[in-house]
Amino acid sequence: MYLNQKVVIIENDFGETSMDAAMLRSKTIQVKELSKGCICCSLAGNFVEAMYQVIKDYFPDVILIEPSGVGKLSDVLKACNHPKIMPLLDQVRAITVVDVTTLQKYIKNYGEFFIDQLHYADLIWLSHTEHSKTSLEEIYKIISSYTKASVIMADKNKMIPDEIWNKTTRMSRSGKKERVPDNSRLRRNTLLNRTKHSANEVFDTYSVYLQAVFEKEEIKERFSLLEEGTYGRIIRAKGIVKAKNGYLCVQYASGKLTVEEVITKGNSLSFIGHNLQRQNLSMLFGGGSGQ
Repeated sequence: MYLNQKVVIIENDFGETSMDAAMLRSKTIQVKELSKGCICCSLAGNFVEAMYQVIKDYFPDVILIEPSGVGKLSDVLKACNHPKIMPLLDQVRAITVVDVTTLQKYIKNYGEFFIDQLHYADLIWLSHTEHSKTSLEEIYKIISSYTKASVIMADKNKMIPDEIWNKTTRMSRSGKKERVPDNSRLRRNTLLNRTKHSANEVFDTYSVYLQAVFEKEEIKERFSLLEEGTYGRIIRAKGIVKAKNGYLCVQYASGKLTVEEVITKGNSLSFIGHNLQRQNLSMLFGGGSGQ
């Protein structure tokens, strides 16, 4: 849908290193990082100024903002309503993607941050429905208790239809197209009443810098130990680590781990969770199979 359009991506990374920025640069995509990191900590100046500068410098057709699990959608929307940039934005669409297989885990692990992304969404897109052990009716009921947004079911191609982005119609649970209700008034009325906690008050973050070489199976083995609880409550981790024949991209969320070969170089892992045991994490990942 973005063919021949100028697209800007603003990524809200966590940790001391920006893996997402490095991955995008490896694909020859221009990246502008916020100097102070987290969106929720930069609303008063850094994020709004960065948005303004991006619009003025690049005149993009589309700006995609990805707040991640540690950024609040309400904060992003409030920033977009800032008088300095709001007149420059033609349309703001808030879409929350929900992996139905981890819905309950995300509610438990991310609490008000995940609920915030449900509550302020214009549209909710359900992914991995084919792997869900819970009925779609029950999932719809759970999500509806947190939001008044339209719930979007994934189609067989797992792609969000163009009409969703265009704010004209939505796909109902029956598969029929319906008008998308505009909840922007509801959103405006409730933004001021949102929970005040910031990510820094709720989550711990810690980055481990690696000096050794790790193989894929060794990474999997060490991540399996995180469930023991001696390392704190880990809910998210990511990074790029050096392997014998290249580099590995590591992604961990709510008990799910993926390790894939990449060309992007890196040597760190960033963790987010509660009561992180920094010394134990450093010891666990501080050494590999060899230098």
